[in-house]
Amino acid sequence: MLSVSHYPFNPCADSSGESSCLAVPIVLLHGWGCDSQIWQPLLPLFNQWSDVITIDLTYKNKTTDSLCDEIISQLPPQFILCGWSLGGMLAIRIAARYPEIVYGLITLASNVSFVANDRWPDGMSADTYKGFYALFEKNAKNGLKRFSLLQVHGDVESKSQLQWLQSLPNTRDDEDLLHGLDMLASIDNYEYIPSVSCPALYAFGEKDALVSAQSADAIELLISRSNSTKENVVQKIIVAKNCGHILPYSIDVMMPLLGNFLQMLLRHDVSLGHINQ
Repeated sequence: MLSVSHYPFNPCADSSGESSCLAVPIVLLHGWGCDSQIWQPLLPLFNQWSDVITIDLTYKNKTTDSLCDEIISQLPPQFILCGWSLGGMLAIRIAARYPEIVYGLITLASNVSFVANDRWPDGMSADTYKGFYALFEKNAKNGLKRFSLLQVHGDVESKSQLQWLQSLPNTRDDEDLLHGLDMLASIDNYEYIPSVSCPALYAFGEKDALVSAQSADAIELLISRSNSTKENVVQKIIVAKNCGHILPYSIDVMMPLLGNFLQMLLRHDVSLGHINQ
């Protein structure tokens, strides 16, 4: 059973004294090497728009699809799905497989395939991944330190990001994280992204050392393959300037971008008569 936490809608009234809530909750999926604490900086923003649900993921003895099914089994009938890094890759898979329950999709620093392959060269090289895997397998503490440095690399706020990451309690089991690395390398969403039919926002960091910003252009081409079947669905791709991998920390950049997307979903609610006041 995955650990699930609920945060009730915490409205921020507009100038008229009224506040509006999205018709469905926002579900947050973290990335590898951490837990839901990674959402602390952005949680207040999401909470201004709707109820928020966070899930602490575990990977041992699970396939990608079985983990996705386990996630869905603990959620309401419909929701907005937001995932960072590995969490975003899982979110894409869920949105493509279960279009009737995913109302909107947000991914932050999530690649189609984390490790490069013949049809997706914009991932991490296989040799680099194998080297990191061997480091983590030999000494998990050193592996996590190396991963933290890669996550903050290139970001204009890298020093404060690293301090913040190091301040978070480590709640993860090393063996489970090793299984998570296996899953991270195995996911290939090349055939799934064109099947995402809900409104979507794919965000990347310009300076990301783990997920190349070049992936943005390649994903745009993938999305264009299915434009004819979703002409009225908004799917945006953005590259956040001067940001590295930890987009959940970069609130000054991400809050307006996420706010605009959630406002678009809110207008969609109004047009369908789903708005909650």
